[in-house]
Amino acid sequence: MTARTMFVQAFDHIRTGYYKKVDSKELKYAGLGGLMNSLGDPHTQYLEPQIAKEFDLETRGKFVGIGARLQGDPLGARVDTVFEEGPARRGGVRAGDTIVGVDGKSVGGLPTTEIVKLIRGEAGTFVSLELIRKGVEKPFKVRLKREPVVTPSVEFKMIEGALIGYVSVISFSEPTTEQFANACPSSARNRPRASSSTSAAIRAGCSKSPS
Repeated sequence: MTARTMFVQAFDHIRTGYYKKVDSKELKYAGLGGLMNSLGDPHTQYLEPQIAKEFDLETRGKFVGIGARLQGDPLGARVDTVFEEGPARRGGVRAGDTIVGVDGKSVGGLPTTEIVKLIRGEAGTFVSLELIRKGVEKPFKVRLKREPVVTPSVEFKMIEGALIGYVSVISFSEPTTEQFANACPSSARNRPRASSSTSAAIRAGCSKSPS
């Protein structure tokens, strides 16, 4: 009996003989996941179609959202970074703000990934965010128009008091190589003393999520 025949027979037996109703799609995904897990390779896994689509967007560094990077917070999601070009910046969202509601729904206690899903959507549609900000007495709302965003995965800064350029690679995506090449401004590239000491900070496993 071939492996394929065994898999099909087991699939059909569970689908028709199990005492509870079984979702064939979920059963199929679980079987494919089991095949990948049996390899014992932490870098090899099966992704369900929707998750694979989201993963592809992340690796391409392009998605439709508001242009901000979020971190987990007990009250919802804290805005870690606001991209230079994006709806969040234009709408007045600041780094340090905490998102406590999305489209009238409280997001306290939700995983950051779930909050990101609520914020993202089709280009041209709107999302309403309820924010709290340090120094502002009451929560307030902003209405932002979702649009295509390119995630900045590289940041550059000059170390204060020293002729040292610091390049930080926040995450790896399709545009990272080009962004890295363009990170150092021409003024620094023309001064070898500054650019010769440039370092790259590679932070693996970053938990921040762009939205």
